[in-house]
This record gives sequence, C-alpha cells and structure tokens, in this order.
Amino acid sequence: MIPSCNTKQLKTLLFSLSVMTFISCEDVLDCLINSKSPELPEVYFNNAIYGDYYYQELEAEIRNASNDDEYDYFFELEGQLPDGITMSVDYRTIIFEGVAQRAGSYHF
Repeated sequence: MIPSCNTKQLKTLLFSLSVMTFISCEDVLDCLINSKSPELPEVYFNNAIYGDYYYQELEAEIRNASNDDEYDYFFELEGQLPDGITMSVDYRTIIFEGVAQRAGSYHF
C-alpha cells in the first residue's frame, strides 16, 4: 500500500525541492534555462620581470556543468604577448611562461 499525502504536504515537498535546486545554482536564471557557458576566471597577471622566468596559468570551466572535463576546449589569443613569453594550452589550462625580453605594457 502506498501512503497518501494531502495537497499541503505535496506543495511543501515541491517547494522544498525547488528551493534546493535553485540554491545549487550561482544564478537562478542559469538554472531556469540550464545555461552551460564557458568561463575563464578573473585573473590579475603577475608582472613579468625582464630577464626572469615567468609562469602563470588559468583554468577554464563550464558554468552549470557537473563535469568540466567532458567538453572540448579551444582558445585564441587576441593581442600581443611580450617577446619571450609564450602561451600554451594543456586541455583546459592556459599557460603563460618564458623569459620577458623587453619591458613594456601588453594588452591581450
């Protein structure tokens, strides 16, 4: 025999499930439309020092995805890196490394 529940109990259960679903999302709108957007973290790059080895990495992720590793990632650099600094990609990690050959400000 399956226990029965009244309308009030059912509404309470549905409300609780809805709240738990939205709490797990960073943005309620993302939960409603199930958006899976690629995202790079906001990163402040360390200053490279002329003649010294430089290394910094950042990792991409897919918002609202339970397993980011199931996606293919492709990156394109816009702008110019300092001479001697290269960008490489290891799956979803972007790596900047090398020895800066010239001082200056660079936008990329």
